[in-house]
Amino acid sequence: MGRWLLVALTALFAASARAQDSKSILAIPGSRHEIALQLGAFRPTARFGINGVTGDKGERFGGTGFLFVIDYFHRVTSVLSAGLEGLHINRGTYELKNLAFAAQFAGASTQVRGNTTALLATLRLRPAGTGIRPYLLGGIGVHMTTMDAFMQSPPGTYWGGAFGPEMNVVQGGSTGLIGTVRGGIERTFADNGTVGLEVGWIGIPAQRYSRTALGRGILPNDIVSRGDGLTVSAKFGYRFGGGY
Repeated sequence: MGRWLLVALTALFAASARAQDSKSILAIPGSRHEIALQLGAFRPTARFGINGVTGDKGERFGGTGFLFVIDYFHRVTSVLSAGLEGLHINRGTYELKNLAFAAQFAGASTQVRGNTTALLATLRLRPAGTGIRPYLLGGIGVHMTTMDAFMQSPPGTYWGGAFGPEMNVVQGGSTGLIGTVRGGIERTFADNGTVGLEVGWIGIPAQRYSRTALGRGILPNDIVSRGDGLTVSAKFGYRFGGGY
């Protein structure tokens, strides 16, 4: 899916670029900056792992959640911009059906959720001009991802002691590299405003997430999981500081 998405967006970009006037690709029409906000959804595709193996049971690291992105772009050439991006992913709760390490507790279920916060350096390709334009964006940076795996008590019951309805078996964070490839279509309005739609992929290499003291008595090893996922979002931008 990702390969065909990249091919289609590249074709759109090339067609739009040919439709522009004959200005040099290296021409910089003026200082141009842009701030953009995105709100959307993130669907995890990475497989959840246990026993020290990534994705050994086919479960996902979290359920569908929300995505928030803030971008700053600085125009380098008429089609190329460099920037910085901050993003936050909130993963929804996902019930682990195969990794039922709560099976020994009658009626309990095992669930996982988490969050990712990251800072990336980005490059964006977008034809010069106004109107409807496609674009491609790639970035690489660092992330902090947390995982919370817990056993949910049967409905209407609570675990003893201080646990309440949730008993955590994995609760920790991990840092590392993050990368993204995304593309979309945007439209200019009111001279300096932009609005658009974007789809893409975010990749997070496999990380290890530590068990709690309770978890070490239930799980044989720490959890190992990638953090990859697909994104879809709406984009709102404002450009300032010169011509188009």
